[in-house]
Amino acid sequence: MDTPVAIIDQQADVERQYKDELRWMQKLEEIKELSGTSAASVAALRSKLSTTDSELSELQTQYQRIVYEHAKARAEHTEMSGKLLRVGAAGVGGRGVRLSGL
Repeated sequence: MDTPVAIIDQQADVERQYKDELRWMQKLEEIKELSGTSAASVAALRSKLSTTDSELSELQTQYQRIVYEHAKARAEHTEMSGKLLRVGAAGVGGRGVRLSGL
């Protein structure tokens, strides 16, 4: 039979083991929480990046359309200016006709 001192020592050992296991379980839970938070943060950042990438792509498409329309308008303007200058230079009797506002 165990002596009272041995029983107390065994109880103390059991308590230490329990506390150690509890500490390890708390650390494990903390690691799980941190890794879960980290994974959630990464997922949120990836989602935001995807959204931002889509918005950027849309803006680039709009910009390309605007640049095309601007170039087209400049070409039409140049063409019309050339026609007006030719018409003005031909004029009646070879005299140029002055076009106001151009």
